[in-house]
Amino acid sequence: MIKRNKKRLVGIEKKKYLHGGRLFSSILRLMTKSVVILASSIGLLILLVVLNTTFYPAARPFSTPLPGSTESFTPIINNNHHISDDPDYHSSQIITHSNPQSSSTEIKDSTEDDLERFFREIERVGENLGGRRLTFNESLRCDIEQDKLQNQPYTVFVTSSNSKFIQLRQRSEFSHSLWQNRIPYPLWMYHENTWEIAYGRNPLKKDEIPQSDCFLDVFEAVPNLLEFLQNEGSYVNEFYKIDGVRSLSDSIMDGKALIRKVAAMAHAANQLPLGSHLIWVDVDTEFVSKLDSEYYNFTNGKDIVYIVELICRRHLEGVKSLQDIPLWCYDFKIETGVVSIRVSKKTRNFLNTALKWYNGPMLALARKCLLSAATTEKASRSQFGQGGRGHGGAHNPASSSSTTTSSSSSSFMSSSFCEIPWIRNNIGLNDVFVLNMLLHRYANSTNLSAPDTMLKQGWFANMEFMCQSSNDDNPDDDDDDDNDDDGNDPFSTVQGHCSVCAQRKKKKKEKLQSSDDDDDDNLVSPFYIQKYINHYHDASGIMTLLHNPDYNPPDSKVEQKDKTRDGAMKLPNSWFNQNHVDPRPACDDHNLRNDCFHTMRCGTDRRLKTPMSADAYIPLELY
Repeated sequence: MIKRNKKRLVGIEKKKYLHGGRLFSSILRLMTKSVVILASSIGLLILLVVLNTTFYPAARPFSTPLPGSTESFTPIINNNHHISDDPDYHSSQIITHSNPQSSSTEIKDSTEDDLERFFREIERVGENLGGRRLTFNESLRCDIEQDKLQNQPYTVFVTSSNSKFIQLRQRSEFSHSLWQNRIPYPLWMYHENTWEIAYGRNPLKKDEIPQSDCFLDVFEAVPNLLEFLQNEGSYVNEFYKIDGVRSLSDSIMDGKALIRKVAAMAHAANQLPLGSHLIWVDVDTEFVSKLDSEYYNFTNGKDIVYIVELICRRHLEGVKSLQDIPLWCYDFKIETGVVSIRVSKKTRNFLNTALKWYNGPMLALARKCLLSAATTEKASRSQFGQGGRGHGGAHNPASSSSTTTSSSSSSFMSSSFCEIPWIRNNIGLNDVFVLNMLLHRYANSTNLSAPDTMLKQGWFANMEFMCQSSNDDNPDDDDDDDNDDDGNDPFSTVQGHCSVCAQRKKKKKEKLQSSDDDDDDNLVSPFYIQKYINHYHDASGIMTLLHNPDYNPPDSKVEQKDKTRDGAMKLPNSWFNQNHVDPRPACDDHNLRNDCFHTMRCGTDRRLKTPMSADAYIPLELY
């Protein structure tokens, strides 16, 4: 009995041993297979990287630096494109707040870091939607006049046009256009012949325009731009289906027209020598006089200078930077008829990013802010009144009592930033909205999370006739007030988003009392841009004459056959049952009052007031 029990115990132990051995062998085989699979995956990954580098190289500048310059830069138009299998992918599903509690040694001001993190998350989401990246054709270049490189600063005028507008201007001998006067600088002209041919029209010839020192096709400069705009499932088409996105046209998808302008700017900047001055001019501008030392003294100290429109033009005396303007008028707008860009790493990055925003990020932002359920959670307006302009504020959204967990912090951060007026009001694909969004984003030179992207910005004073008063002609006038506040100023009561006035220059006695004699460091130029370049404001541009089917003034010589009928530009049917109006009023809008001038609703709601407080945004619901 005992022997049988011993044999049985021995048998049990033997089975355990054999079972353990088989288990060990199985684990060993599994580990071997895992190593093989891992090695194969690494090899495949290396192969994909090599293929991607070979066939889809990242865009990089194809210029040489100016003499004495050591700066170099490799811009990326669109990076990390991963295909999303879900066509109904929603951006709110992926935005997260990574590392919400930054150490004080890393980020002293968490609000500005959170905003930049928000934008980077939006860009990551937009890129992950899938699609082909927009890249430059590096072999398509303009000739650089090497003999003029030593004459700093090297200056080039850049513009774009389609054949229809040129043919229209030929009928009036190019009056009210860029070719009314000859420009004593190289003029680079980006045309749209690839698009014209695709829609059965004759291409534009270089000899049809009076001046063009470089004649480039924007669709050759960005080779897959045509496919991007014609694709019915493109990000642009999807964007215009969302209720609430901003647009300046009810006739076409204006982003499909204006992306060509941004592409031309970016392509030119990436081939121009570092340190050059790129001056973008719309085709409805007129060259007036050569750029002198006053012009260059002001623009040389800035990354980008442009015409601005804002509601506080009478409150800018002595303002040095964007951080000094009243917070209640920080929702300013760029007018892109004349833009001066000093070519550098920062400005190339800015323009490349603007082009990239057409290819996913703006759609992701629209989905986040206009479709996401998170936007129903109304953020407290007080958080935006603590110093910053979305940048640099002392309040940290992540520290709010409503964001005690990481997930709720993410949701709160996303929805709260959508409530910032300059973010909400610029969700659009017109170039003014895209550039405006990024000008605000990159406005703060103290943003510690992205110091190489911050832009030093300047504003061109514009429309001198709206700033003059009878005392302006009196050199003995000692009035220290702004010239546009003078009681004799016929435009002293004009409200809305208006151009700014040149700052009153210091008199001799003031300069003797002050060590700061230089007016060139101010935010606003000491001259009016019309001294050099005049941008017409009489509806003589491409968007009005060609893309507005109902605008046919007899003096424009425009005919109905000139109007845009290209199928790819047509707005979706849903557009006309939605609200896409930008509520920010134009200058001297008839809806405005002295105590309400920030929204067109001022004319319909007498209870509305413009809260001129120095420490808070105008709440979004007041728009």
